[in-house]
Amino acid sequence: EYLRQIRHKRVDGLIIADFAIHRMHEDLKSLDVPAVFMGHLPNRAIDSVAFDDQGGCYAMGKYLAEAGHKRVAHVTGPSFFQQAMVRRQGFEQGFADAGGTPEEALRYEGTYLVPSGYEAVEWLLREHGADLPSAIFFANSLMARGALAALHDRGLEAPRDIAIATFDDFDHLDYVRPKLTRVGGKPADLATKALEMLRERLDGRWTGEPRSEILPCRLRRFDTA
Repeated sequence: EYLRQIRHKRVDGLIIADFAIHRMHEDLKSLDVPAVFMGHLPNRAIDSVAFDDQGGCYAMGKYLAEAGHKRVAHVTGPSFFQQAMVRRQGFEQGFADAGGTPEEALRYEGTYLVPSGYEAVEWLLREHGADLPSAIFFANSLMARGALAALHDRGLEAPRDIAIATFDDFDHLDYVRPKLTRVGGKPADLATKALEMLRERLDGRWTGEPRSEILPCRLRRFDTA
């Protein structure tokens, strides 16, 4: 509906966030104004910018294996999101390449929302309480925050009882305790690049085919892993 309205209103440019048009990428081809998509855009209908989810998760998998973790639980995003599967594959490949062995029995499909992180810890304690892995990797920080609450409610701590790492590097995570070991990029960097690309279109400095920019992720070790 928003895309339809855009065609009838006088706007100079448009920035579109990834989940705003889930499974509607083909509709972007009908836009007649300069636009930039923030996220991975397989059909390259318009300019796009995204973080290197695969590379970031690969680095975290490698880091945990090199830190001595042999068994790691993995709480993924929903399988119907392509990028959730990209993150999963990147992490498990990095973990395996550094000597770890990904275990399907330790994989839990989350929702990217806080409650599923809480539920993932409940599942892990219920199903593997007698033989817990030494670490958990969460596909996003909302689920990791839910996990911290679940551990606290059961008298457990990270990393004393189990290490925790997550994808995402939002500024607000600096105010979560214990501070989460994480990999990702700053949303402000994504927005800045999107605005830069849009201005280049509006000013006529770029008139070529749609571009696909990938920004690097940064791994930062803090209190939990």
